[in-house]
Amino acid sequence: MEDKLFPNEMNNPDFIRFSKAFYTQGALHLQESQINYDYEVMSIDVTLCPFGNGIITVRTNITDQSHDLSDILNFIHYFRVLEAKLREEKGASHHFSFGHCSSTSELLFKYLYLI
Repeated sequence: MEDKLFPNEMNNPDFIRFSKAFYTQGALHLQESQINYDYEVMSIDVTLCPFGNGIITVRTNITDQSHDLSDILNFIHYFRVLEAKLREEKGASHHFSFGHCSSTSELLFKYLYLI
C-alpha cells in the first residue's frame, strides 16, 4: 500500500498526496445553542486517487478547554458538514482572523486552499 500512497513518480496512476501545515486559530460558532469551539486547523491533506476521485483530510485540534466526548462529537458533526441542508445543521459558522465563513466548504475552498 505504501507504494500506492507515496509513489516515486508524479505520473503514476496511483494515489498522490499533497499536504500543507497551517496552525491557524479559529472558532466554530453554533448559532442556535450559542456554543463556541475554539480550534486550530493544523494541516490539510489532499489525496488524488485514480478515476478522478480525491480525499480531503483536515487535521484539527480543539484548543479552548477540555471537553467531554459529547462535545467533541458535536464539534465533529458540525465541522464535517460541508454545506448544511438540514435545519438542525444550519447556523454553524467559522471565525478566523482572515475572515468569517458560513460553511465548512467556504472555509476550505475560499480560504485554506488559497493560502
